[in-house]
Amino acid sequence: MTRIKFCGLRRPEDIALANQFQPDYIGLIFAPGKRQISPEQAANLVAKLDSRIRPVGVFVHETIDRIVAISAQVGLAAVQLHGDEGPAEWAALRQKLPFSTEIWQKLAIPLDPAEASQRAEAFEHTLAALDPGTARPDVILLDTEVGGQSGGTGQTFPWQQLAAFARRHPVACAGGLNPGTVAAAIAALHPSIVDCSSGIERNLEKQADLMDAFCKTVRKLNSFENQTVRK
Repeated sequence: MTRIKFCGLRRPEDIALANQFQPDYIGLIFAPGKRQISPEQAANLVAKLDSRIRPVGVFVHETIDRIVAISAQVGLAAVQLHGDEGPAEWAALRQKLPFSTEIWQKLAIPLDPAEASQRAEAFEHTLAALDPGTARPDVILLDTEVGGQSGGTGQTFPWQQLAAFARRHPVACAGGLNPGTVAAAIAALHPSIVDCSSGIERNLEKQADLMDAFCKTVRKLNSFENQTVRK
């Protein structure tokens, strides 16, 4: 089953929509950018969030202590590292966060298919080199990289190049997802999670019709998959 994450929520109206459409996760962005919010704002939003929806905090090159402090203040279910963090940061966070708090790591995927494959192979080599019992990400978030920027590009990466990687690891698929593209992404990758931000917005504001369409598409595919398994 593919779970749903709506990212970049920043207003009480966004939380009301999330409560209405019930994604599995919402993303709260603490890194600089047009969707950034403060820990205080995030805590107020989470206080209004349906308890069945899990809040994820998005950080880029933030200090370990600050991530841990914000996670506790806001009540995060997961911290998403959206920079080039690696084993040292995963280990430090695993030591300081509650065990129930998941650690997600972004893996930036270039548009060029050959480069995309190389990026995935390099990440797998990093994981393979870790000693048994060493902290690893609970989720690897695949996001499109364009011109050195990953996240907010509005473009999809070459999904088929990451299909084998997604079979071996728990992945979230981001980058250019919207109600019209998410079905193809799921068919190609079968990700654990699909992550959408700009694809459910107009003029930087979350939209009920786009959220509704996104959820209906994913849930229809989940229902079909469940029926196929039962047969």
